[in-house]
Amino acid sequence: MRWLVIVPFLMAGLLAHAESEAPNSVDPALNAAIDAARETLPLFLANSVTGEGALKVALPLGSNGGYEHLWVAPFRERIDGTFEGVLTADPSHIDTLEKGTLVIFSREDVTDWSAVIGGRGYGYFSLRAILHRVDPAKARVLSLFLADTPLPPEWRSN
Repeated sequence: MRWLVIVPFLMAGLLAHAESEAPNSVDPALNAAIDAARETLPLFLANSVTGEGALKVALPLGSNGGYEHLWVAPFRERIDGTFEGVLTADPSHIDTLEKGTLVIFSREDVTDWSAVIGGRGYGYFSLRAILHRVDPAKARVLSLFLADTPLPPEWRSN
């Protein structure tokens, strides 16, 4: 239970500096993380229960071409194939949205996913990509929460 309090608090600060980068920014580690998250998104969607987990979505900042990556939970897939979900935090750079706002987005907007199973964090590709850049004490705490691999073993065998 304490992970649910500690980890979101740490993640919010750690990812803030990377939040305004475009989905295909110049950071190769984050680009690889986004690619891996998108590649495994069908497994996450097939194995998650409605209302479990979260999706990270790149929402455009406006005409400047930038994006803010925000976690959305709960979420659901709509009949037309798009998704809708609730922002879990206030955006830093989008004044027209706030925590709790319902947003509609496409599969292509998804840049990460997360699931907590048995107290361990799966997914969190963007966090894994920048973990080596954060304060070592915070990184240790997050490493205890993150599962050894982004995918639960039972998902890989499906």
